Amino acid sequence: MALTLADLGEREIVRTILPRFCSLAGSDCATLSVSCRKVVVTTDPVPEPAAKVLANDPDPYWMGWLLVTINASDIAASGANPIGFLAAVEAPPTLSVSDFERFFKGIAEACNAEELTFAGGNLREGVKLAAVGTAIGEIDRKSLGRSGAKVGDIISTPAQPSWSRKIPFRCNFR
Repeated sequence: MALTLADLGEREIVRTILPRFCSLAGSDCATLSVSCRKVVVTTDPVPEPAAKVLANDPDPYWMGWLLVTINASDIAASGANPIGFLAAVEAPPTLSVSDFERFFKGIAEACNAEELTFAGGNLREGVKLAAVGTAIGEIDRKSLGRSGAKVGDIISTPAQPSWSRKIPFRCNFR
């Protein structure tokens, strides 16, 4: 039978598993260095079904990866440089340790890809694996928002939206 989170308990999870994925794990607060620029913060959850549908794979790794990507894209869209990432995670005690580790490996590798420091977060028992991420960035000018696009502005995405294959995508600002 696979080792579960209940077999370990929270203290053992924090002591033995989390430090392999997050160097700042174990404290109630994370300290990140920032300059005297503006701080940009965003927070979004990752819905489990979306992670499975978007990645076409039930591996919890993709849920962790998507948690970071959803939040990192908001930081990028604001024009900010990435600084750090926090994850508030709920996990059932029956979750296997290997699935738990896969989830955190997805977070750690996505943070590395997005140049975010994985600074920790919160872990608590829940009925299913669920998470909310918070990404932090910095910017030295006014952040970009959802409004204010003008003719001549460049619009970019970090990847081709999946829906764009189904419908033509064209922006005209007048």
